[in-house]
Amino acid sequence: MQHIGDLFVFRMEKWSRHTWSSAAGIRLTYNIQSLRRKRKEIIKKIGDRVAAIRKGDPESNVTAEPIVKSLFAELDRVEYELGASMKARQDRIEPLRVAHELPR
Repeated sequence: MQHIGDLFVFRMEKWSRHTWSSAAGIRLTYNIQSLRRKRKEIIKKIGDRVAAIRKGDPESNVTAEPIVKSLFAELDRVEYELGASMKARQDRIEPLRVAHELPR
């Protein structure tokens, strides 16, 4: 009976690891989608702001404006996080892809 209990505990631990791993993958995918939406919003804000500046003064330096600088800084941060999240997802997917390849 002790071996059946050990087998049960082993299966439960394996199921638990799989469940947490799946949840982590879902959170990662949701984070990537959220960061992509945020990146689009920031790019739109930059475009709107630059258009407004150029409309008022076509000769002005748009990169010197503090609001534009802060938007570019935020865009850099979001793109860094997006790249890190996409790499983490790729690292999670790659072992599965290799494991499911058929031997030649």
